[in-house]
Amino acid sequence: MKGFVTDIGSAASNNSAFRHVLYTAQHSQLVLMALKPNEDIGLETHKLDQFFRVEAGTGEVILNDVHTAIKPGFGIVVPAGTPHNIVNTGVTAMKLVTLYSPPNHRDGVIHITRKDAEKDNEKFDGKPTERQVLVTDSESGETLVSITRHKHPMPKASMMAALQTQPSSDLS
Repeated sequence: MKGFVTDIGSAASNNSAFRHVLYTAQHSQLVLMALKPNEDIGLETHKLDQFFRVEAGTGEVILNDVHTAIKPGFGIVVPAGTPHNIVNTGVTAMKLVTLYSPPNHRDGVIHITRKDAEKDNEKFDGKPTERQVLVTDSESGETLVSITRHKHPMPKASMMAALQTQPSSDLS
């Protein structure tokens, strides 16, 4: 199967990592986030578009200095160039699903805490979750087979702490 299918509500509810990149396509990226009470994502401005959906918790979103209360079911579109922040103002964890377009983070990255994310200067390296691998004949140069590979480079400790949801692999 090419692509990614999961129960995103359950995946978000079970996620405890500040940031967990689930799937990266060439032009978009699916990420889960969890904010502790009184934690925020940090004021940021991207050169890309971003969408958030609140799955659990309550808080506020700040877009261009405009504060709006948010709760489960709320969607937020952040156009490129918009200063934004999301703050968990509740007493339980806030669970978010976010889409970046184009991708913003290295595929498979997991930051357990915001501090981990701030220490890691990673950015999208151009490598999506699914990669085409061509097997060629060394003498003729002819392509023998094209394989779609799914890869999530995760350190063992991060994998233990993260969701075990992975894309299904398939041979093309």
